[in-house]
Amino acid sequence: MANKNRPSRLKRFEERRAIRSTILYMGLSLGIIILLFTFGIPIISRLAILVGNVTRTNLEYNQDSPPPPPPNINKPNAFTNEEKLKITGNTRQGYTVSIFFNDEKNEVLANASGEFTAIFDLSNGQNTIYAKVTDPKGQDSTQTEKFVVTLDKEPPKLEIITPENGKSFFGAAQKQTQIEGQSELNSHIIINDKIAIVRNDGKFNFPVSLENGENIFKIIATDEAGNKTELEFKLSYSS
Repeated sequence: MANKNRPSRLKRFEERRAIRSTILYMGLSLGIIILLFTFGIPIISRLAILVGNVTRTNLEYNQDSPPPPPPNINKPNAFTNEEKLKITGNTRQGYTVSIFFNDEKNEVLANASGEFTAIFDLSNGQNTIYAKVTDPKGQDSTQTEKFVVTLDKEPPKLEIITPENGKSFFGAAQKQTQIEGQSELNSHIIINDKIAIVRNDGKFNFPVSLENGENIFKIIATDEAGNKTELEFKLSYSS
């Protein structure tokens, strides 16, 4: 009888062990699923976002970027009597600035603040200046506005048309008179520290009230380049 019961007990033992293994595997599987939903999905989401950002950055880097904007140039005076011209401006840090002075290319590098400076020797008459920049990828901007700077070292014309220098005036009727003169177009006229109005043809009129004795008038004409012409004018008056 003992020999007949032994195989049955062994079979039941194997069955119980199989059941325990099944329960264990089911528990482990359930735990993995719980962990996945608790921790795995947020981590996967973050990884997906990170991968997407990296991919997008790579795509943006590899795509052709637009050319840089032209540099900003501080507008120079249109007329000057100085032979040296200083050009200043700004762009992005490290950009190469190509300044074309009278169509000759000159390169300067923008500093850490994006600023740049260049000095040129002006020629008599008109001089042209414009610029563009090149970014680190070698892309060129469009050019800036073209500036024209005129070097003028000649003093402006200045003459008195009427009355004659040294003329004498008499009586109350002649106490008030006018000085009429001629200078260059757009010149600035000062008579005894007062501004005279210059017309479009360069002529000016300046009303004066004469005092007894000698009246001295100091007249200064200044052109657009800063050149000056001075003269002294005298009129006599007796009441």
